[in-house]
Amino acid sequence: MNDNRREFFRVDFDQMINGEISIRKGAFIPIKIENLGVGGMSFVSEEPLSTDDVIDCRFQLLESILFY
Repeated sequence: MNDNRREFFRVDFDQMINGEISIRKGAFIPIKIENLGVGGMSFVSEEPLSTDDVIDCRFQLLESILFY
């Protein structure tokens, strides 16, 4: 039986990928992205974040730079 109860699939990376986030249109800080899906992404940051924070994220997959 499949334990995935999500409506959309999530991409889990074999290794965390590098990315950056900007909190409230500030400077970009580095993050490590664990997985990515339609509804969001899971990442690790040394910067403390609040659930109220509005962030911009950018990362690169293959040869394309993506903004999320």
